Amino acid sequence: MNKSFIEQVHYIRIPVKDLELSAQWYKDVLGLQLLNITKELGNFKSK
Repeated sequence: MNKSFIEQVHYIRIPVKDLELSAQWYKDVLGLQLLNITKELGNFKSK
């Protein structure tokens, strides 16, 4: 199998309607760590 040409992803922006609800989903379902959240932006880190 060939090695992927993508080694890392540093930034992805996904617009959502409810940031609080979406942040909880990203934590619970995807297992991401919430670094900080503001009125307009949530920053996550993969574990």
